[in-house]
Amino acid sequence: MLSISRISKSYEELPVLKDIDFSLQQGEKIGLIGSNGAGKSTLMKIIAGVITPDSGSIHVVNNGHVGYFPQEFTPEDRERTGREIIFSKDNFSGAMDKTELEGKCGSLELDSALLDLPIGKLSGGEKAKASLLRIMLSNADVFLLDEPTNNLDLQGITILEQFLARSKAACIIVSHDRAFLDKIITATVEIDENSHEARRYAGNYSEYESQKEKETAARSAEYKDYKEEKHHFEKLMKDSQIHQQSIAKNKGDKLRDNDKFALNFKLERQEFKVSNTVRLAERRLENLKEVQKVKRKLPLSVDFKEYERSGEIVFKIDGVTKKLGDKVFGPFNLVVHYGERLHIKGRNGSGKTTLLNLMQGIVMPDTGMITIGSRVHIGSLPQNTAFNSTDKKTALEFVLEQTDIDEGLLRRTLNRFSISDVDMKKDVSELSPGERARILIALIMTSKINCVILDEPSNHLDREVLLELEEALREFPGTLIVVSHDRAFMHNVGSTKEIVLTAQS
Repeated sequence: MLSISRISKSYEELPVLKDIDFSLQQGEKIGLIGSNGAGKSTLMKIIAGVITPDSGSIHVVNNGHVGYFPQEFTPEDRERTGREIIFSKDNFSGAMDKTELEGKCGSLELDSALLDLPIGKLSGGEKAKASLLRIMLSNADVFLLDEPTNNLDLQGITILEQFLARSKAACIIVSHDRAFLDKIITATVEIDENSHEARRYAGNYSEYESQKEKETAARSAEYKDYKEEKHHFEKLMKDSQIHQQSIAKNKGDKLRDNDKFALNFKLERQEFKVSNTVRLAERRLENLKEVQKVKRKLPLSVDFKEYERSGEIVFKIDGVTKKLGDKVFGPFNLVVHYGERLHIKGRNGSGKTTLLNLMQGIVMPDTGMITIGSRVHIGSLPQNTAFNSTDKKTALEFVLEQTDIDEGLLRRTLNRFSISDVDMKKDVSELSPGERARILIALIMTSKINCVILDEPSNHLDREVLLELEEALREFPGTLIVVSHDRAFMHNVGSTKEIVLTAQS
């Protein structure tokens, strides 16, 4: 259905993709894996024809239609209505009456009237459902889905899973939702951030992880054997050369003729044996196949240290409501105690993000009262990681404004989160969603906190950071408040209290 042949791409002489080569059969669902910055989105854009590779080619069988669904709407799309995007000629072919459209919107619990608004005016969950509707109505033969579950509630994720399971279209999927990938994909393609090459693995995400772990262990063992064998023959050569020098010295000693004859005969036999040993060691070293050491990045370690213990009551929310547009959210009634691990659940549009924003004072309530306890220090990762900077600033300049820690420590911390010195020189608007999320996690880690608030943390974080974040949250003694639809993430982090918000009117 689709063949990707020797695709390479560099930016400012820095390689991103190198000789990427794999194929996709009709109906096949492939997960595209790699750390943030490995080039997944770049490859998707190349396949979609958005950007041009430096070399290589993309071939679609029978000129099939490739549908590209990026993780963020373009600035141009944000000005268009949902209806215009969904029913554009390059996305939808066929007729649909109002009743059919209402039915599809109803299954997603999406008010069809929202499709007449500019996409940029919708909430994160509403955008996600409009994007899902766009996928479900697409005439594509090949789907390129970049983080399709971001901001979708469990109902939306289930509908997407069912749609992809029935679809005969081929798919390349970038997603950090491990449970979703396990259900959908039948093969995994990993882009290695060091070699910039791609490797294909059979099976779903869990099977990929198992194969990868075994492969890494085998490569590490092979490298260890190589180093030991190389050291053995190098030591043998060195010892033999020292022995040769000793023999030469002894042959030159002043002795009587009879003694010199006997000694030289003995030394020449030893010299012959040592020379043979040296030649053997040289040949073995020449023929020894070099094994490259498994490259490991500077170890990432997420650690949230509690600054000080807060009061027993962290948040007390009494009869709080908030009107946004035509919707009224609430009334919210909630008490959060110190050390609780609160999981806020609910369908898109139920007000989860609004509740978090009320807690943090980002928006003010229309009615009711919010009381924040004593000595509460909050570290937050919002659902929308876009940095609100109107000035032209580099990423480093912007981040330095958000913290009071030393620049050197900040640079080292960001390096551990794979934010390089090159990334720090980028304009903040050029950072990818994954890079922005990593920076925000790093800022939380370097802040004085005792309460962590996370809104859909899995949206833009790759596997490496997610695993470290899960471990850090398990060890964090303070208060944790999480909105998440990532089943694997919540299972690993755990919760002591759950609340479910219902849809608002």
